[in-house]
Amino acid sequence: MKALTTIIILFGSLISLASCSESTEGVVVEWRGEEYIFPYKYRLEAQQNTERSFIDVELQKRMQISGLDSSSPFTPSWLDLDSTSFYFLDGMSGSIMQYDYDGNYMKRISSGLGRGPGEFEYPFDLCHDAVGNFYQVDLGVRSLVSLDSKGKFRWQKFFKENSPGNIACSNSGVIVSVAGPEMGHIFESYSVQGEREEAFTHIVNNDEHKLAKNVGVFGMPLVGSMEVWDNEFIFIPKYIPQIIRYGPEGEIKQAIRTMDKSSAPKIIFGDDDLYGLPGNFPVGFEGTDINLGSALMGDEIVIWSQLGNEQYDYHLFDVYTANTGRYQYSMILDLGDISGFKIHNENLVTYNTATYEIIGYQMNIPRD
Repeated sequence: MKALTTIIILFGSLISLASCSESTEGVVVEWRGEEYIFPYKYRLEAQQNTERSFIDVELQKRMQISGLDSSSPFTPSWLDLDSTSFYFLDGMSGSIMQYDYDGNYMKRISSGLGRGPGEFEYPFDLCHDAVGNFYQVDLGVRSLVSLDSKGKFRWQKFFKENSPGNIACSNSGVIVSVAGPEMGHIFESYSVQGEREEAFTHIVNNDEHKLAKNVGVFGMPLVGSMEVWDNEFIFIPKYIPQIIRYGPEGEIKQAIRTMDKSSAPKIIFGDDDLYGLPGNFPVGFEGTDINLGSALMGDEIVIWSQLGNEQYDYHLFDVYTANTGRYQYSMILDLGDISGFKIHNENLVTYNTATYEIIGYQMNIPRD
């Protein structure tokens, strides 16, 4: 196995983390039959708690809808919630669907499948901002699209070489993850008007090796949950047990471990025809997913733990404070088979891409 040191320059100051020990960890990458270790080096905080503590949460089922209903068929994926409604992408129509928390249909947003303005070839992720503008990724034509609250087309950003991925909305716009051969960074932020404002978490390329530039990325593969809390961007890598908090200018403010303990996975890179870019995307991995998803719940961030699922009989959700990343408590919830979840206040919504079902719950969480 070859060792490759790729140190990521994290712009912004880490002075506030001076009390934390510096940590070097790595991700194993297989590239064209050879293995490499990509260390990343920065100050990493440990949790003060060493063991999980559990609280009893009462779940009250509020609604259940199915895409197999012949009157309104759909295939759900990607959820977004606000105070009155939940939204999901319908893979069958390419539209954003809006329902209230009692399961009542409200409206269909966007023009559906296609290549015209406001249409989508391969809809991927969605979010909406405080004024009701929607943002959606189209992997089919590698673009980021914005619609107004009624689904009217606002603007579209095309990525010529790279591909957009997951997105998260803030009060001032949207943050999108990017991947591809011309990538010198991981995240880009756009204003409400579609102007690119920041490109952050920059990459240092090592010319001594023949690997594609994006293989040496911090936290590769760049798959994970993205949240925005109080104008701070929070990234939870899927394969690395950490919470990473960014400031409004893209500077890393904090990196802190989650409660999970695991070794670095082996990421396998190869050609992926879905993106139309050969040899630059993770096509498999050996190891266990760590963070299966996240959601903001007031001033807390909830992380769905794959390792916890294996240890306990049901779904394990760990709760951390959003402003410090400090562990608070854990919840064991019996939600059946689910593909993903989102939470707003104490409304919990899950979806299943295999059964086409969406289920909503009211969570009663004991508070001191």
